[in-house]
Amino acid sequence: IVGGFVDHPWEQQKNVQDGSRYYGTGGSFLFHVKEGSRDVRGRHRTLSFCPLPIFHQSDDDIAEAFANAPADTDVAECYGDHLDKDKVIIHKWQGKNNYNQLCHTREGKIAMGGGGEDGTFGLCLQDFFGHGSTGACDTYGTTGPLTRHEHFDVVEFEVYGFEYAW
Repeated sequence: IVGGFVDHPWEQQKNVQDGSRYYGTGGSFLFHVKEGSRDVRGRHRTLSFCPLPIFHQSDDDIAEAFANAPADTDVAECYGDHLDKDKVIIHKWQGKNNYNQLCHTREGKIAMGGGGEDGTFGLCLQDFFGHGSTGACDTYGTTGPLTRHEHFDVVEFEVYGFEYAW
């Protein structure tokens, strides 16, 4: 299970023909659930994309938990015993670059993170969300793929949005 949080809408950037301009802020982050983690019913949670908000009580709880979580902390502490401890890892923006998010509508690709020697994205979903890849990136300080394999097929895909009252 891998995912990310961005604080800007996913949209093609204006005046950019090839979609290769990053945008967003340092409020974004990547996360992954370590392989073999289980939910409270003892089921393995390794085959589906199920972001953390499935366990929340309210949108305010999620926003507060994400905002207050230190880098590389298990967010399970914010949600009680819903996941085994030390299974959810957050990779916060490191301030090394501004490669927070990229959206290329013609190619059907969204990506988060970049930089580093390998030139890989921290997380990339492509082929209109059919396939993905993950690798080391300076943006979020990841040192390698967030999944067992660098390239993967997307089995399930979920998106949650937050609407601010102001």
